[in-house]
Amino acid sequence: MRAYSLDLRERVVAAYQDTPVIAQVARTFRLSESAVRSYVRAHAAGQPLAPVRHKGRVRILGEASHTALRAQVEQYPDATLAEHVEYYFEQHGVRVSIKTMDRMFERLSITRKKDRPRH
Repeated sequence: MRAYSLDLRERVVAAYQDTPVIAQVARTFRLSESAVRSYVRAHAAGQPLAPVRHKGRVRILGEASHTALRAQVEQYPDATLAEHVEYYFEQHGVRVSIKTMDRMFERLSITRKKDRPRH
């Protein structure tokens, strides 16, 4: 669900200043009473009414790790994901899960098809 616009938030606060009844303002703008209350409190405290952008989670393996990971795959082409996790930890000191390593391989379009063992 998207955040309500700054314009709507300002109109809600203005309506509350005209008619200080939260339930009535909420019905008028078809918002929850808690939303109206939070906009009014933010305005009273001098805080901005603009919606806050959430940045999401921080990636453990960022852009800098792409080159290192590609080199590791070239060096150990038949290694399993668990082995790649261990190699990465040994070389860079960063412990990641097998699932994180799998997502990085997918993001970098690295396939993990191994050679068949020859007897």
